[in-house]
Amino acid sequence: MKHREHAGHHELKEKKRTEWDRSHPVTVKLLQGGAQQFMSDLHHLKEAFSAEMHCVCCMDEGTAHMERGSKLFMAGSGILYPAARWDERLERVVQLFIDSQITEITSHDGCGAASIAFQRDGGEEGTGCATADEYGKKWCRELQEKMNEKLVIVEKMGEGIDNVHIHENEMARPPEFHVARVVWFDTTGEFTKPEVLVEEIPKGFAINYHAFASREMASYPLSELEVAIKIAFSEHGFDEEFTKDHPFCIIVIAENEEMKEEAMKMIEEVIQGNEEISKFKERIKIDGFVKP
Repeated sequence: MKHREHAGHHELKEKKRTEWDRSHPVTVKLLQGGAQQFMSDLHHLKEAFSAEMHCVCCMDEGTAHMERGSKLFMAGSGILYPAARWDERLERVVQLFIDSQITEITSHDGCGAASIAFQRDGGEEGTGCATADEYGKKWCRELQEKMNEKLVIVEKMGEGIDNVHIHENEMARPPEFHVARVVWFDTTGEFTKPEVLVEEIPKGFAINYHAFASREMASYPLSELEVAIKIAFSEHGFDEEFTKDHPFCIIVIAENEEMKEEAMKMIEEVIQGNEEISKFKERIKIDGFVKP
């Protein structure tokens, strides 16, 4: 989730414009038709849903839209999960992943969540790592080790947990910036394979609200939403390209109309109540659809 300055200013601007233009037709169609109609028209929509999750990856659109099977989306694979200490955070996230039957953990180049954690924990001196990416890798290694220890004890799985680092050239976005036009805000816990819809939907940050709200941690995915909005409206995202007519979209995915309306209202209140992101409210559209 982090901007990388691989290109000059003009070249970067042109590349952003190309990516915006590429994603514009499908996003306009979503805006004009509304999320319910737009998503209902997709022939393979049901295939994007699965109650089972095997891989955990960052909410970054560059990893969320990769072909890695059914995924649990979590910024930095949990490196920002609320806890007072590293070992406490590790324990809580390990248990979450075991309960979710995760078999693969991923980190990725340029992870903004790892960068936030790196700064939070004292940088190179405090973490013992030279870079934020190295800190993200360390987090995932320790998750893997801890999960393997626990899984041997409870004998839930016959094989160990995989730990994969995703390089920038493997991600489903350019390494220099984010191309997210939306946030996929999933209250069902089952919109885990957005990549099967390929170019039929706009790329977006993916947030699994249900996975955390069901564990009485509803505030955590809302904090991820705030981060996603900040990225979108920064130099790391499309920023000023978002206007009242062409807004950044937050798409709620719900079990029924009542849950959709409740989630949309909750998100509106979150935006209104946060000074850092409320200034973007005229350039944000909240919509949603009921899963098939």
